[in-house]
Amino acid sequence: MNLREKICNSINDMNRDELKLLYEQITLLKNIKSTKKRKVKTALEKIHKMTDTSRSSWSESVTDEREDRL
Repeated sequence: MNLREKICNSINDMNRDELKLLYEQITLLKNIKSTKKRKVKTALEKIHKMTDTSRSSWSESVTDEREDRL
């Protein structure tokens, strides 16, 4: 029996109050997931805005710094 089947069987055995609690937990998990995606997207947008105005090559700078460490 796979995990999905186990979860479905467990849900089928729950009463109304347990189902409401489970649904609240599912909603919280979805909110956490979507919040993380928004934060990553916002951070990337900020980075793109900051680097758009730069005329230097960031990749070359990183490569040069790494070579200096060796």
